[in-house]
Formats: sequence, C-alpha cells, structure tokens
Amino acid sequence: MRNALAPTSDGPPVSQIRRQAFRTMHRVDPEVVKLVGSIPGHEFLSNPTAWAGYAYLADFIATFSTSWTAKKPEELDVLDWGAGRGQTTWLLTRRGLECTPADLFEGDGVIFGERAPLLYGRPAATLDHPWKLPFPDGTFDVVLSVGVLEHVPDDAASLRELRRVLRPNGLFFCFNLPAKTSWTQRVAHVRGNRYHDRLYGGRQTERMVSNAGFAIMSSWRRQLLPKNTLRYPAPYMFERLDQLLTEHTPLGHFATSLEFVATTAEAHASSQKGTGDVTEGYFDWHQRPGNYGDITRHFTAQDEILDLGCGTGWLADFLPRYTGLDNAGGAVETAATAGRNVVRGDVAGTLPFEDNHFDGVVLKDVLEHVPDPVAVVREVCRVLHPGGRVYATSPDAQRWVWDDYTHRRPFTQRAFRRMFEDNGFVVERSFYESVVRGAGKMADLTRTHRKPLVLRLVSRLRFFPRNVVVIARSKTSASY
Repeated sequence: MRNALAPTSDGPPVSQIRRQAFRTMHRVDPEVVKLVGSIPGHEFLSNPTAWAGYAYLADFIATFSTSWTAKKPEELDVLDWGAGRGQTTWLLTRRGLECTPADLFEGDGVIFGERAPLLYGRPAATLDHPWKLPFPDGTFDVVLSVGVLEHVPDDAASLRELRRVLRPNGLFFCFNLPAKTSWTQRVAHVRGNRYHDRLYGGRQTERMVSNAGFAIMSSWRRQLLPKNTLRYPAPYMFERLDQLLTEHTPLGHFATSLEFVATTAEAHASSQKGTGDVTEGYFDWHQRPGNYGDITRHFTAQDEILDLGCGTGWLADFLPRYTGLDNAGGAVETAATAGRNVVRGDVAGTLPFEDNHFDGVVLKDVLEHVPDPVAVVREVCRVLHPGGRVYATSPDAQRWVWDDYTHRRPFTQRAFRRMFEDNGFVVERSFYESVVRGAGKMADLTRTHRKPLVLRLVSRLRFFPRNVVVIARSKTSASY
C-alpha cells in the first residue's frame, strides 16, 4: 500500500503535482546557450531533451515546495547540494526561489577547473569536507540532490547532514539516482564507464533514507532512454513517449533513475495524524484498477459484498449492495464524499459484523500486510453466508515483494490455496495474475475490463511480477 500525501489539508497530492509538472515541456533557454557557448562539460545544456528534463524538475520543486510549506517562492530557502554547472540553481532562481548553490567550488563560478557561467556572481558555498556542510541546523526549507548522492564517499553520512540543515517541515528532493536495474547503467559498466559506480535498489534506498531521519512521500522511476548524450529529431514528442513507457509499461523497471521526494520523519508522522497507519501511494494504489472486471465478474448486483482494505471504496460503483472497511481515516472520508458506504475499522481484528452477513468478500492485496492472515481468513469465513464467495489476491513469493516494506510476507500459490482450504473454504480456482507495470492500463482498453490473454500468459513466467489469486466458497459459518 502506498500513500501520496497531500501537501495541505485541501491541496493536491504530490503525485498529481509531479505528473502535471512533468507534462510541461520547455524549450532550451537562449540566454543559457549564449552564456555556456562551447565551454567543455556544458554541451548537455543545449540539448533540448536534457534541458526539458531539468526544467520540468524545477517546475515540480517550485510548485510542490510552495504548496507543502505554504510559503511564497521568495520566502523559501533552498540548498542546491552539489550544484555542478548550476543549471538547477539557474532554473529555480528564474522561478523566484532563493537558492544557495554548494559544491567543490574553486572560485566565482569555477568548478573542477572549468568555468560555470550560470553561477557567475551568485552567493555560493564552497564545500571542504566529504560530507559536513557549512550551515547551522535547520537553515533550509528545501534541499536538493540532482545527480549527487551516488558520487559522495559516504552517502549515509551525507543524508544525515542534509537532514541536520533541513527545517522540521522541510523537503528533500533526490533526482537522477542511478538504479540497479537500469539498462543504460549496465551497458555503461560493460563498456568500462564507471562514472556511476554505485547503483541503488528501491528497498535499499528507502532503508537508507529512513535511517537518516527522512520519510519518503512519493517515489518513481524516470528516463528509460539516454538524454544527455543523444539528440532526438522530435525531442518533446520523444520525452512524452519516454514518460509513457516508463510510467505505464513493464519497461519502466529498467529506467535509468530512481527518484523521490521526502520530508522529515516528524513532519511525515504529523501529516498522518487522523488518517490511519498508511504509507506512500495508498490512495493512488486503491483507485479503480483497469482490470476491475476480473473482480466484479464473480459477484452479482444482488450480492451483499464486504470489501476489506478497500481504500476509497471504488468497488461500490459496480456492486450496489456494498460495504467497505478500511483503517485509513483519509480514505474513509474520501469515500463518504463520493457517497460510498465505507466504515473505519481494523481489517486485522474482529470484524464489526454479524455471523453469516455477506454473500461475498473481497480481499484485494490485503493478507500480505496483516500480522495474522489466518485469523483474517477465519473472520471472513465467519461473516460469510454458507456458500458465500471470497475473492483474494496477494503477491507471489518473488523478490520484488520486499521492495514494499509494509509487506509482512508473500505467498506461494500452494500456500495461499491451503490457507483457505484449512480454514473453512472450498477453493474453486487458484491461479496467477500478472502485475507487470501497465497491466491495468492494458486491461482498461478492453471491452470487459479484464487483463488480456497475453498478460495471462505472462503470469505463468515466474521472472515477471505476479499475484496469486484464490476464488473460494465458505463451507460453513462455524468458527475455526
């Protein structure tokens, strides 16, 4: 389960702001081209595709930072850690933010023995320690790492130092972090290019960031295809295609960069008060999936349905006799606004319903999160009519499962099936379903809103992400 936090009580979630910013394409700034000219190391700044990426990242930083902090752009104190050639500082200054570039500067606008004209005349901080920063505690509202964290000698110590100089409600943006699964990084290593010698996995990054006192609010992958070194004939169309492939197809797993925005652990905990114990992406994850037909086809309009861990209760739009249960207050409030019958309660405890109350129960991606899945299955059996049906899914026992730290355990198909058989159910079917990136989008294009045959075939291949699915009927209303 993943939760896109709202920056304010009524503001849009971080994922929405990010996607909107990323859709805006910017042309190369002629002033930048004039300033950098043919200076070595600056060629990428005149590349339309590369420049567009830096520009929309700056849009995202500016928009989300002002929304989250409720400050005007000129009131924000921003640290551009490892500013390099200064393109991020330049872009943010153009958007009205007060930005302090910090790097191994050797003079005014000179870094690594090269001129950096985008930084001429700007107040800058020279770093003279591998990770210690020359700023008091709580100096900045926002700190940035744009292709920097992977190069420092001690990434964990650097993260702790960034947390120290960040204010209690501050934001940390990390972009261009090279991913372990990136095909471009692997090709570079094979060719002897070790510029990014240290690559990062999702779970590793989340643990490292958490240990430094941050909490990730939203994370994503970006840049499937190389940008800085290649020039494309239709750069803006190409960028849109790259984003589409990365976000909505399985190819996104091989994108170049892991990226995230985080806040302090204290601010994250405060923002969650009253919303239940949920984590990043929860509302996004619980929106209507494109393959909703794979669930609704097992029930009728006359069935009394219980949806456990329902999020905002989207199933109510298809099953009129619907009750949802979720422990996230924000989800329950959102469902109520939409007129859906969702109550707040603990899925892992005793269900607040009478015996033999429902005709069907949905357990979509729930059992891997609870401390005692057997107890939940027994409770489901109790509240079902004899002969009532349960539709349950959970991740297969694959390595990707552990990228989500809220997962307590995965299930093999055999174990998932036996858990229901041993606790009051007759299993009608058990099978795998593909959960590769973009599977829901593909299903949404079909007339039946079910995953197409090609995805059902892909689900048989164990090296692609997949869920196990059980469809079963209760044998009796007796407790087990």
